[in-house]
Amino acid sequence: MDLIKNIFVPKKIRKRQHFLQEGAVCKYFAFIVNGVMRQYSVDDKGEEHIVHLSIENCWAGDRESYVMLTPSVYNIDAWEDILPSAPQTGCRDQGRTTSDSGTGT
Repeated sequence: MDLIKNIFVPKKIRKRQHFLQEGAVCKYFAFIVNGVMRQYSVDDKGEEHIVHLSIENCWAGDRESYVMLTPSVYNIDAWEDILPSAPQTGCRDQGRTTSDSGTGT
C-alpha cells in the first residue's frame, strides 16, 4: 500500500480541463476516484465523437499512445470536476513488470 501511496498522487481536474490532448504522448494513466472523464476525437468538421467514458473506480488514458510512445489521436478531459490519482512525474515505468510490459496495463 505504501508503494501505491508513494507513486500515485491525487490531482484535481476541472470540468473540460484536458488530461491528454490530441498529438501529445500519453505518459501516464489516471485512476478516477470520483467523477467522469471522456476520451474523444474531433473530426474535420469540428464535431466531437466520444469513444470511451471512464467513471469512478476506472482507469483513464490512451493505451496505444502509452505503450507505443506515439502521439495520441484522442483528447481526454473531465466531464465534471474530478479527483483522479495519477503517477508522479517521472514514474512511468516504476509500476510495470516484465510480465505486463507491452500489454498496456
